[in-house]
Amino acid sequence: GQAATAFSENRTLVNQDFLRNARTKQWQDLGCKYCFGSSASFPIRDNQRQIAVLTVYRHEINGFDEESVALLERLSSDISLAVTALSGIVERKRLEEALRFRQFGLDHVDEEILWIDQNARICDANETACRVLGYSRSELLQLTVPDIDLDMNAERWRAHWQGLRQKKILHFESRQKNRDGQTCPTEVVANHFEYQGVEYSCTLIRNITERKIMEEDLAESQKRFKVFI
Repeated sequence: GQAATAFSENRTLVNQDFLRNARTKQWQDLGCKYCFGSSASFPIRDNQRQIAVLTVYRHEINGFDEESVALLERLSSDISLAVTALSGIVERKRLEEALRFRQFGLDHVDEEILWIDQNARICDANETACRVLGYSRSELLQLTVPDIDLDMNAERWRAHWQGLRQKKILHFESRQKNRDGQTCPTEVVANHFEYQGVEYSCTLIRNITERKIMEEDLAESQKRFKVFI
């Protein structure tokens, strides 16, 4: 039919005699009922992809001259632009909601999460990291790893990054200091990834003070037991 052809071929189709055109044969009884004399179909696009057809009917035969066809083509083009804009808004809102959900989840895990570039600069942090370290997010973004890690300096960072780049994931223990100068032992899992040609580490940090105390108590107990034996 006319509308399906306009859609599939992505072009305007004008039918100047609705009741005698082979394309509209199966709809001519309906056309007779509603006095369709002529019709014109215009594809509606979303980012150049056909999604619908605008079909206009007139009572008169030869009801569409060049001027009216041009006007309706502009109308269909405006509708296409509006649909594209609306789709963009809907997609943007969907992405924003997904990002909010992602950030909410990351902010409510117990581990600190830091995003770090290859120069040891902190690029982002979750709320747990901000709370544990005692900095606001904006303040953390002014720091580097050696500012918060007692066991890391520029030389060790270069070696760390080379190892991370090769193995993609590193699991190790370190010592962390917060804004007030308090320190604690930590378990660190660094994950290497690349985004838009730039390398980063997504680093998870867990306070293991209680575990270290238990390990020391166990070691002391074993030592006393050996002495007793």
